[in-house]
Amino acid sequence: MKPKFQGGLGIRNLRAMNDACLLKLCWNYRNSGNTLWVQVLNGKYGRELNSRHMLKVTQADSSIWKNVARLWPLVSQQECWKIGDGHLISLWHDNWLPAHGRLSNICHQIPEETIHWKLKDIVDSGGNWDWSALQNILPNPILSALCAIPPPAIDMDPDVPLWPSSANGLFTIASAYALLNGWLDSPGDSKWRKLREIEAPERVRAFVVVV
Repeated sequence: MKPKFQGGLGIRNLRAMNDACLLKLCWNYRNSGNTLWVQVLNGKYGRELNSRHMLKVTQADSSIWKNVARLWPLVSQQECWKIGDGHLISLWHDNWLPAHGRLSNICHQIPEETIHWKLKDIVDSGGNWDWSALQNILPNPILSALCAIPPPAIDMDPDVPLWPSSANGLFTIASAYALLNGWLDSPGDSKWRKLREIEAPERVRAFVVVV
């Protein structure tokens, strides 16, 4: 089912739209802090999970939770971060270093004592990156890239999760739907846009597109 900007009628794929709505639930669950509804879900389905990186399901779980778990890896893959005070971003498991992705995918031997470090844990008392600690755990290309990144600071706003599929970094169902359909990198054809701009009843424009 093609969108209008690709010459289609704009009829939505209901399965993809349902998944886009579930992705919104995933996103809000990840980023709503310790709100009541998140506490309820954690209490019912938590099972000692690290909710940012994996979800566990059982046969008895609701279909909604099973589908949330199914789409969870996609949300984890898409999510990136804007550095603030460094209290939320995981050093190894979050995507915060531009063009490099998660450091856990690059550094395969992670020291056990650093596995739960946040960005705030690699800043020294002077407010700079703690190079003495980082040189022992990160490869040189990552250290070089880190030189261009300002470190987190306690007087900054909290870290902000970003959804890169939208222009402003905010999650939208429309951008999730486009992602699921593979349209984000498809600019479309200008001729279809011009046809849609014709001042005529919708049924006439639809007829022109079809024929």
